[in-house]
Amino acid sequence: MSKITLLPSGHFEVTLNDGAIVKGRYSAKALKMLSDLNGGLSFTATWAMLAGSNASITNYLQLVMCAIKAEGGEIDEFGVLNIIDELGGFGSEESQSLFSHFMEGFVPKKKVEQNGISHGVS
Repeated sequence: MSKITLLPSGHFEVTLNDGAIVKGRYSAKALKMLSDLNGGLSFTATWAMLAGSNASITNYLQLVMCAIKAEGGEIDEFGVLNIIDELGGFGSEESQSLFSHFMEGFVPKKKVEQNGISHGVS
C-alpha cells in the first residue's frame, strides 16, 4: 500500500506503489486554484464549501488536486482517486489524514479548537 508523509506548513508527500512520489501543499495558492476551479468563489464561499457537512467528495478531490498542482505536479481528479485507492480508499486512516492535514496545515490549531471545525470527510 502507498505511504503518506505529512509535513509542516501544509506540505505532504505520497509514495505510490510504483515508488513515484507525489508532492503537494495546502496553501493560499492551492485555495485560489480551488476557488477559480469553482467559478471564482470568494474566500468565504470556498472555505464554506470545504467545512463541515457541506463538503462533497468532489470538493476534497479538487482540493488535493489543487495542492499537488500548486507544487508543480500534473494530475486530474481521476489521478487523485487513484492515490486515494492506493491509500486504502476514502475511509482509510491514511486518506482521512490527507484530508484533515488541510485543516491542520492551513488553519492554526488553536483556531480549529476554538471554532470546533471538523477535520474529516463524512
